[in-house]
Amino acid sequence: MDFSEFFSSISSLDFIEILKQEHGDPYGLSEEFEDPDLVRSVFYKSHCVIGYPASPYLANITMTKFDRLVEQKLIEYKSDLGDFNYSRYADDITISITNKGKKFLVENIVRQAVLDSGVRNLKINPDKTKYGTRRSGNAFVTGMRICKDGRLTLHRKYKDHVRLLMSLYSKGRLGSSDVPKLRGHLNYCFSADPDFYNKLCMKYFIEVEKIKK
Repeated sequence: MDFSEFFSSISSLDFIEILKQEHGDPYGLSEEFEDPDLVRSVFYKSHCVIGYPASPYLANITMTKFDRLVEQKLIEYKSDLGDFNYSRYADDITISITNKGKKFLVENIVRQAVLDSGVRNLKINPDKTKYGTRRSGNAFVTGMRICKDGRLTLHRKYKDHVRLLMSLYSKGRLGSSDVPKLRGHLNYCFSADPDFYNKLCMKYFIEVEKIKK
């Protein structure tokens, strides 16, 4: 499952309130955030924004209550759900359970946590909710594919997208504004799936070196 407009749904007011509730306002940060210049330096129009260095940290602090509520309910319903694993990377939530036929219970747990999270504009994106089973042989967790043998790799669609960008770049057809994005994709591939990254380098060695520079 994931959220709609995740970063922009998190406001400076949400951040301060959760900071006090869940963390006891360490170092008196709430008082520091009364400074409008500080708020403007890490929020845009009092909301988190994609691309700001502080946004992931601010968002994770603000989502602390949500994470706690989800985990508490999963523990409470463990007799129904079986063993579970919960993970969230920014707006991307993955919950794995051992017992079948309980997916709507899990959904309801997440939706109730959204309502109780204290993040006023937080909303689930219903179009991004997906289900999977062990029968497929693979699992997908926060964008990564876990194979039967335990190997980690990237989703096929993501690989195809990166291949397309590399092909366009090699033909001089990739817009200049998209080159930094491609550099970011390559850095991610290097850390997340070195085998795929090496294959790209073997095919596009000169191009990769130019992009890196």
